[in-house]
Amino acid sequence: MLRQFLSLILIAIGPAAATADGPRFDALLRDGRRSMGVVTGGSADGFQFQARDTGTISLDKIQSLELPRVPRSLPDRGWKQLKLINGDVLHAKLIPSVVSPANPPSKPTTSQWIAGFEAPVNLPFTSLAQVSHAAGTHGVVYQDFEADSARWSNPARGVIPLNRVQFRSGSHSLKCSSEEPSMKYQLAEPLVKGWLEFSFFLDPDLKAPGSSSAVIQMTEGTMPPGVQTRALQISLMGDETWYETQLPEIGIWQRHKIPRRPGWHTVVMEIQPGLLRLTLDNYPLADCEVTMLEWYTLSGLKVTTSGEAAVVWIDDFAVTSSVRASRFDVIDRGRDQVDLASGDQLFGKLIGMSGRSITLQAGAQQTELKWPDLACLHFAASPSVARGVTGRIVQMELQPWNNTTPEPASDTLSGALIAIDQQSCTLDHPLCGQLKIPWNQVWRIRPTYHGRQWSLEGRPFHLGDEVKSALETKTPDGTLLDRTIDIEDIPDGAAYISLTAVDLEPAGAGTLDHPWLKRLQAGEMTTELWLNARRISVLNSEVTGRGTASRPQRLRIKVPVDAIQLGKNRLEIRLKPSRGEPIEYDDWELKDWRFEFETKPATAKK
Repeated sequence: MLRQFLSLILIAIGPAAATADGPRFDALLRDGRRSMGVVTGGSADGFQFQARDTGTISLDKIQSLELPRVPRSLPDRGWKQLKLINGDVLHAKLIPSVVSPANPPSKPTTSQWIAGFEAPVNLPFTSLAQVSHAAGTHGVVYQDFEADSARWSNPARGVIPLNRVQFRSGSHSLKCSSEEPSMKYQLAEPLVKGWLEFSFFLDPDLKAPGSSSAVIQMTEGTMPPGVQTRALQISLMGDETWYETQLPEIGIWQRHKIPRRPGWHTVVMEIQPGLLRLTLDNYPLADCEVTMLEWYTLSGLKVTTSGEAAVVWIDDFAVTSSVRASRFDVIDRGRDQVDLASGDQLFGKLIGMSGRSITLQAGAQQTELKWPDLACLHFAASPSVARGVTGRIVQMELQPWNNTTPEPASDTLSGALIAIDQQSCTLDHPLCGQLKIPWNQVWRIRPTYHGRQWSLEGRPFHLGDEVKSALETKTPDGTLLDRTIDIEDIPDGAAYISLTAVDLEPAGAGTLDHPWLKRLQAGEMTTELWLNARRISVLNSEVTGRGTASRPQRLRIKVPVDAIQLGKNRLEIRLKPSRGEPIEYDDWELKDWRFEFETKPATAKK
């Protein structure tokens, strides 16, 4: 009896330190096995993985933890793709700064973004590498109606005034009623491939007499003269309990048993040659593969109401083109660079950024540029180093975004995993601070080690002296790259410097003979890693093959602890020239440069 009593006590006490705090993951172990289990524990013990077939094991034995892949749709096309200076990628929407007598306008140095997390993300401009439209897209039009209703017109009254009765985002929308019974938007150029999106609000009194509809206008391209347009009509409001879509010319005449309800709804139409997809709140209204669609392009949208009591509001109107991502080289690291959709480039200093436009200053001249005219905004390179983070260092991939590229792209965040619970996890990010991320946004977690990490540089840098087309950054950035970090205490454990290299000339033991090998082995045209004026390594001796853009090489070099000092530590990557020609250097590309302390959880210091 006593033995049974003691067993019950042990059972009650034991699991308390290893309870399941999050969802069930599909884990890939480093030995190749797969297992379903949960993550337990906390930051102090480095977390563990617990499964029936593995028992409780350290995350050091886990290569990746995955949740079911469920691609997400962008909330609206006002969201941008951010690339951070540590190499991370994040889709988010800019929150306009509030201007008031107590908060006068000034040249901004910090931006605030909505990214779908528990709280907004604050990012200094020095932490941003670039801002662009979502991958594979170009924002032709995005209107939240906070400034104007440009290109919207009423045949009888001209430009439609804004109102503040209902709004999905911001504080304004367009209202279509008996006073303004018809609103029309005409595209400057027809859209061949891309998306049309808008949100509409139905009045709570759905039984009021009258109706409203949206007519998506499609213009013929190669058909004989005579038939100019076709109209895809969607009933937004009516006495019926269903939505109806009509385009008889291509076989669309459907009624859908979707209950009408008051509030905001979103319509998305994807068009490309031979294909048309239409959804309402992610519910399919039409999905057609019709040869005749090869003749049509999207040309406009018209919203109408009939009846004194019929009212509908329109907000977050967007037209987005599907494009191949343009590749613009960074010409001048010292200035902000704007790549225009037209192919031109502008240089200067960013002094303003809103959801509708940016303001660039070049000398005494200020230029306002609308987002639809931009392909990409590159921020001037800053020697700023992201703060160090401590804990279980991981790389996190969020659920991919669909409707952006043929293969949905995932956001990536690197930092220290410091907390988990049933609803979310908390990542201490070196640039964004602590992010509480819902599990339904997480796809994959890659644990690396427990310890501390500084991101020295995540942007691609071309080290060398000549233009090289094989590199992402074709023009050279110089022959020296240096960063300084402040180390307040030196943890117990091993220190490393890691980086990714593309096209670095190999000279390690066992390297196959190549034209430059003997010169490299003699100390010419090499790349050296220095810490506090002490040479740590010749990088060429760390590799025996050449990394490519598709298969870059990851180097991790152990650092002698006595080379590290309390306070400021200066890290340098120096290129040595050819002896015969002192202006000739090896040209290669560096990415993801980090300083790391790998410690045991029990000895990691904060």
